[in-house]
Amino acid sequence: MRSLAGRRITGRTVGPGQRIALALAALALATLAMVAGAAGLYDALAPIDAQIVKLRDYRPPTTVEVLDRNGMPIDRFFAEERREWVKLEELPPVVPAAFIASEDRRFYSHVGVDLQSILRATVANFRAGALVEGGSTLTQQVVKNLVVGNERTFGRKAREAAGALLLEWRLSKDEILELYLNLVYLGSGAYGVQEASREYFGLDASALGPAQAATLASLVPAPSAYSPQVDPDGARARRDRVLRELAGVGAIDADTLRTELADPVRLVSPPQGPSPFGDAFRTTVRREVRRLFGGERASNLGLTVHTGFDPVVQATAERVIRDALDTLDAKRRWQLGLKKQRPIGEPPFCEGAAIVLDHTTGDVVALVGGYTDELEGFVRAVQGRRQPGSAFKPILYAAALEKGWRQTDRILDAPLALRVETGKWWTPENHQEEYLGSITLRTALAISSNTAAVRLAQDVGMEPVVAMAQRLGVETPLRSDLSVSLGSSEVTPMDLARAYATVARHGRRAEPVYISSLVDMEGNVLGQAGDTIALGSVEVRLPGGPGELVVDRAVADELTDMLVAVVERGTGRPAFREPQDRAGKTGTTTESRDAWFAGFTPQHTIVVWIGADESGPLGSSVTGAKVALPAWMEIADALGMPAEGEPPERFAPPALIPVTARRGS
Repeated sequence: MRSLAGRRITGRTVGPGQRIALALAALALATLAMVAGAAGLYDALAPIDAQIVKLRDYRPPTTVEVLDRNGMPIDRFFAEERREWVKLEELPPVVPAAFIASEDRRFYSHVGVDLQSILRATVANFRAGALVEGGSTLTQQVVKNLVVGNERTFGRKAREAAGALLLEWRLSKDEILELYLNLVYLGSGAYGVQEASREYFGLDASALGPAQAATLASLVPAPSAYSPQVDPDGARARRDRVLRELAGVGAIDADTLRTELADPVRLVSPPQGPSPFGDAFRTTVRREVRRLFGGERASNLGLTVHTGFDPVVQATAERVIRDALDTLDAKRRWQLGLKKQRPIGEPPFCEGAAIVLDHTTGDVVALVGGYTDELEGFVRAVQGRRQPGSAFKPILYAAALEKGWRQTDRILDAPLALRVETGKWWTPENHQEEYLGSITLRTALAISSNTAAVRLAQDVGMEPVVAMAQRLGVETPLRSDLSVSLGSSEVTPMDLARAYATVARHGRRAEPVYISSLVDMEGNVLGQAGDTIALGSVEVRLPGGPGELVVDRAVADELTDMLVAVVERGTGRPAFREPQDRAGKTGTTTESRDAWFAGFTPQHTIVVWIGADESGPLGSSVTGAKVALPAWMEIADALGMPAEGEPPERFAPPALIPVTARRGS
């Protein structure tokens, strides 16, 4: 490749030979201008040059790549043409050499239009009596693809030639070659050498050898017909011809040629898509990118999206949700006298969702949208609205603490009858109809007393409760009647995840972060979560960052302490694990139509929902503690515990609520 690489020119620096060539190009341009004028095309040269000028900074739409927390790709999407940009200097020299040897041997010596090649092609076509050779240079092919199109007319050919001469004046040879290698279509939906290398060989283009580079270069004349996936024998013959051409120009030596010719065309099976799990997460990231940037801008930037996605936690979350749903479905089939084994393909009668947030950063670690998630499908974790039941009560208690109640204050847990607006009587009841009389707020939340919660809501007022929900992160509109204190107004699982994560963050608003950082195709970091980035005249803020303080820290930490009691001695008791603090709340709606457990550790917030899409009952005795909590525990355990000898993970002790906020002050 040295003989070819040595002829590369950088920027506008040229040698004596190039000065003569460019002088000839200027003469050719003048001549072409006269021809163009005679053909009525003179006026087209100015706009062509204007387009050529823009090519210096041009980048074609590329695929948006999504990486997990370990930097491994988990999704690629958007661009109409499947392409990833690769810089010329990142390629082995044999790659550009193969395309030059195959398509345009005189690339580094002509001035954009090669009269010698045109004459040779004309003779070859005349002798064959058909169009067997084109004579277009790589520069002309770039102009045809980006500027003038491929209409078969003399006028278009004239504009293409003019554009090629202009492009050689405006850009260096290396810049033109980089454009070409990233534009060229190489079959099987792959544009550019990077995407084609992955498609056929499962390799990054930087790892291509001579035989593989020759195979790709041989595809240019007819990518679909010449594909080694379609015609392996013909592909080898065409590859071998390019290898000999490489040897003929000194790009490879005789020993390398013999070795490469003896090697068969080795292909890999094209990947069947990303990992078999995480479709709900991938779908939501795609929608977040579209929401922030729109599809066209994201593709033009060639964005790489870094995320906090953890494939191990995701796999665990999907498994435990499926296990929970399979168990519920089998129980129902037994109750109905059906065969225990559900017919293959038939889904269970129930559905589920799970969310895992790293609330220290806001990163979405895992997301489960249903029993079987589909890419670009409905994601229940962020789109499904269901009654949260008692999982909503911590929001009520947050409003009470802010009004001046303390967890040691007492409230009555006893039967209650209220006349509602319709004139009817509403009699909220406790689970199993047990009443303890005068109890502390801490105990009332721990045992999930309904009557105590309604009495507390009467004192606080529902408007402050709804306002608290909105500040904590509940975005779904809520009603404001007293039954909402027991979770009768629908929310999404993500609503609850935001609210609980805000409490865990000591009152700072939690924004789910799907994009930890953004990198453009040049490797420049555009921004990180919480940053506002400028894209041309448009400014976009990436969700995340420290978050606004929406609840006093003393209130948030005291509520956390109350939720610890739920786990230590209340309805969430099975979640208790030493040496790690855990806080959370169960939720079960009327007739067991929804089962929840929402909670957090010092680092992660986890929400699990189990229900049926048509809101039917899940079955007798089904509760959040029985079906959602076990799944929550397995996910929490998968996130890790302090190793032996390490200090335990504890929540910060609650501070005293300021005296001015005390009840009755």
